[in-house]
Amino acid sequence: MKKTNQQKGFTMIELVVVIVVTGVLAAVAAPKFMGVSSDARISAMNGIGASLTSQASTTHAKSIMEQNEQEATSTLKVKGVDVDMVFGYPKATSAAIESLVDLDSEYKITLGTKALTIAYEGVTTTADCTVIYAEAANKDTAATVTVSTSSC
Repeated sequence: MKKTNQQKGFTMIELVVVIVVTGVLAAVAAPKFMGVSSDARISAMNGIGASLTSQASTTHAKSIMEQNEQEATSTLKVKGVDVDMVFGYPKATSAAIESLVDLDSEYKITLGTKALTIAYEGVTTTADCTVIYAEAANKDTAATVTVSTSSC
């Protein structure tokens, strides 16, 4: 028997086809995965804002039932914790808000005058990746929640 000397490996055409297919896949798939972390931060901030709005409404309803929504300051027991209230809405303190909304360690709370800001710490410009909670100014106004996600 005579052995033939056959070469093994890929031809140049096969290699070019593989490179072209890989390039097309990268061009189509890569942009879809580029904005995933930004989308996750935006969703998280929207979720925090919605949760805070819901909790403020729920505590206000409970304050109405206990007939202390007209008082400038009061205390309401929520989830076994005393929450400071202003005109029936949670006071803008980190203790009050943290007892209502579960926040991970990646969020930073900054206190202001009758308002607080929850920001995502992983973003360098946090001014536009925030949730701002402003407590009720008087008995005729409600607490407000403002979500800004333009720089998340």
